[in-house]
Amino acid sequence: MDDTIKFQVLEDDEQFLHLRLQVPFIEEPLLCTVVYGKCDKVDRGRIWEFMRTVGEQNAPWMIGGDFNLVVSVSEQSNGAYPTHHSIEEFNKAIFDCGLSDVGFEGRKYTWTNYRLWQRLDRILSEWMDKLPSTSIRYLPRSSSDHCPLLVQEDDVTSSGMAKLAEKLKRVKQRLKQWNKDVFGDIFSNVKAAEEVMTRAERTYDVDPTDLNLMEMNRCTALYQQSLSIEEDYWRQKAAVKWSLEGDRRMANGSTIIADSLDVILSILDPMHATDLCKDPTLEEVRRVIFDMASDSIVGPDGFNARFYQACWEVVKFDILEAIEDFLKDTPLPLSFTAMSIVLILKVKNPSQWNEFRPISLCNTTNKLLTKLLNDRLKPLLPSLIVPNQMGSEGVSHLAYADDFLIFTNAKESSFQSIMAFLTNFEHVTRQRLNVVKSSFTVSLNAPLLVKCRVKRITRFVLKTLPFTYLGAPIYVGPKRGSDTAGMIAKSILLGLNGADIPVNFFHERVNYYWVNGKWDIQKLQHVVPPHLLQCIILIPFYEMATDRPAWKGSATGEFTIKSTYD
Repeated sequence: MDDTIKFQVLEDDEQFLHLRLQVPFIEEPLLCTVVYGKCDKVDRGRIWEFMRTVGEQNAPWMIGGDFNLVVSVSEQSNGAYPTHHSIEEFNKAIFDCGLSDVGFEGRKYTWTNYRLWQRLDRILSEWMDKLPSTSIRYLPRSSSDHCPLLVQEDDVTSSGMAKLAEKLKRVKQRLKQWNKDVFGDIFSNVKAAEEVMTRAERTYDVDPTDLNLMEMNRCTALYQQSLSIEEDYWRQKAAVKWSLEGDRRMANGSTIIADSLDVILSILDPMHATDLCKDPTLEEVRRVIFDMASDSIVGPDGFNARFYQACWEVVKFDILEAIEDFLKDTPLPLSFTAMSIVLILKVKNPSQWNEFRPISLCNTTNKLLTKLLNDRLKPLLPSLIVPNQMGSEGVSHLAYADDFLIFTNAKESSFQSIMAFLTNFEHVTRQRLNVVKSSFTVSLNAPLLVKCRVKRITRFVLKTLPFTYLGAPIYVGPKRGSDTAGMIAKSILLGLNGADIPVNFFHERVNYYWVNGKWDIQKLQHVVPPHLLQCIILIPFYEMATDRPAWKGSATGEFTIKSTYD
């Protein structure tokens, strides 16, 4: 028994052992009775009398063990059923004492002689208001014909950071089991789905019927789904930020920090000093969490910021309590300070330690505490540091827009090599390929199997010739009037001021930012600054009208600021 739990024997009877328990996290003592009932009906009457005596005390109480009796005929399989009077006596004693069956996990029957099965063992409780998370599990039988009963209290009794750490540990265990049950081995799933899809493609290639086409599309969708799951896995594994957030610990670090804090507080005015040390609010904690990168790599505990953001309504009070505990100078538990040290190669085939770059991957809970303190200190730094001691000139945001046109044959190996090259390009340049805006085109005579294969490998959108690329027509064969109609319309537009000429060359860009006759504000927020956004959403939509240019040329065919206002 746990040394922190004290017990006292109150009564030792032939059929039961009655104890008083003192649990550290509950002020009121608990009563616990272990039962081993006799087979004789008359002898068991002693248990019912004792139960009623204890029930009159109205104290938190649990009684359990082998009662040698069922409460219903449904708790027995095969054999002669006990008398109705015996079952009624047992149920009446339970009712008189205000006890309730806690329930159980495991097999239905707790005792058997391999001809008769019964649930003779149970736990009855009157302490659920004190320990509401009590659970019972029936363990496998070994040397006995009875199942052992395991009584557990699953509630977290600690507080602050220790409470949050314990809850995260339990969630992690459940998520591991859930991941195993739902997803299984994701790498084997991808391989199996690819094999099934390949067979479906071959079947359709030999017998191109509608039924085989549907089956091929189904298998392709399943493969893409399993591939997406694998990509999410590797994305989480590889989301390393190329920065060092070193946690430099010194032997006299606590003294230095304390002395520095005294200096800071003496320089600050009383109002700022109070703001620096005030208790955190729920809104402040929420802002800190949602400002963190959701896809940053996880620490040893396996939880990134996306978990806390998605489960905010569930975990918010536990996080707030943990931060309040931290600000009270409570020592950080190991789960908060734990980190993984990862070595990044500086050179190819390194042979010395200085050819590695170490980075520390700490838990999100650690980052949360650091960021909260950083956000509080940041507005105070100008009053603590003189201007001539501040470095780093502000750099404006730089946007890169690159377009690539790649030509290749339709072999699967060629596309795999191209995608491998693009992946390496992303890693080196830190730029990401926009799959949504990327497309591919093949010959008009290319079979459907080739199109599906290219789409599966690249995940690009298929475009058929002719189409417009950066305003210029892309087509095969001799020049046709229909291919250059758009460019001709633009040139005519300059001379005629665009009064009666439909303009469709912006359609592919503009229609991405509106839906159901209204501007899609969420998409616009990612591409334009706020002051332009307010101007754009004022532009009305006329769904039944012809598209016309908003900026018309002047009489000379030039687009000027004056012609805009005209």
